Amino acid sequence: MSGDRNEANLADQTLVERAQQNPAAFEPLYDRYLDAIYAYCYRRLGTRELAEDATSQVFVQALAALPGYRAGTFRDWLSAIARDVVADLHRARPTVPLIEP
Repeated sequence: MSGDRNEANLADQTLVERAQQNPAAFEPLYDRYLDAIYAYCYRRLGTRELAEDATSQVFVQALAALPGYRAGTFRDWLSAIARDVVADLHRARPTVPLIEP
């Protein structure tokens, strides 16, 4: 299993380097991680609409920040962006009192 992870990390690194040179080359990374990021967002947010919005935000932010990506695994970096996006969406939700006044 560790060998598979290392191969995936090396493949990701190659794809990241290409996408850093040409943003149009980001598509294979998007395709590779779309389902996992969507599933994460859906589990945390609970609705298809919120999960789709969050997933879009994750990839927009990742593409914008890609020139500054330097270390770690791309998967972990993308997951950190997803955690931040989900947390921001939770903070932005209006709170509903448990007991009506």
